[in-house]
Amino acid sequence: MLTVMTIIIGGLFYGDNKDFFATAHEQTQAGYTWSTIDGGCRAPTSGTFYIPAINEATGEEIVCFKLKK
Repeated sequence: MLTVMTIIIGGLFYGDNKDFFATAHEQTQAGYTWSTIDGGCRAPTSGTFYIPAINEATGEEIVCFKLKK
């Protein structure tokens, strides 16, 4: 049962974020690598695909990594 639930939740997560995963795949194939953002975590840049971490106390979305060439 746990395996089925994990597959369903993983599928839903992937479906909700497939544009992010497609862009990340294209960029990694083009030579981009994941790196930490200079200056630490920050609010996401508008117009980009991202999966944020959410500050529980403030509800603020932050990102800490990006693809760089």
